Amino acid sequence: MRLLLISCLFVFSSLYAKDSLQVHFSSWPAHADIYIGSRPTSFSKKASFSTPATIKLAQDTPSVTITLFKANYADTTLDVKIIPNINNEAFLFVLLSEELNEKKLNIQKRELAARTRRTYGQHLLWCTIPAAVATIVNGFILQHHINEANATSKKVDRILIRQTDEFKSLKNDFRHHTHLAENFKNGTLFSAGATALFLVVGFTLSF
Repeated sequence: MRLLLISCLFVFSSLYAKDSLQVHFSSWPAHADIYIGSRPTSFSKKASFSTPATIKLAQDTPSVTITLFKANYADTTLDVKIIPNINNEAFLFVLLSEELNEKKLNIQKRELAARTRRTYGQHLLWCTIPAAVATIVNGFILQHHINEANATSKKVDRILIRQTDEFKSLKNDFRHHTHLAENFKNGTLFSAGATALFLVVGFTLSF
């Protein structure tokens, strides 16, 4: 049984390897952003990969254009001809040179600052989810206590003798639901305001 399982895994892995080409990217220094395809007009958007990374490409990919970006180093664009080994793997190592041009360094700083703002914006957009959920939950609870307060108020109006324990109990229930309704109203307004704020600021910073 174990031999059969190993054989099946070997067959599946072999078939999978034939369908894709694995390119191993590395650089010195490491943690450089990898942009696949045409050179980006700006590096303010973080790349999907950074060195070291293994990127899967189509089996018949003859070449690929990559751009490496790392703060304080010259960004590098290369047209790489891919010659895979028998395992459908290719390896690329890039030695980055230090950026000495002050103008380009200042451009990098601005782009990295824009990237940081975009990251904060995306985090704020994620914050809209719990804030929106809190708004919905508070709204449902608010409506519940409003309904209970209205129902209790109708019961109070139907009681003719106002000095009974039942009347006092209903009045207490009415005050209780009214008080909670006011609290959840404030909570709903606060969470709705937070949702709108996160959404507006998040979109502003993200683009």
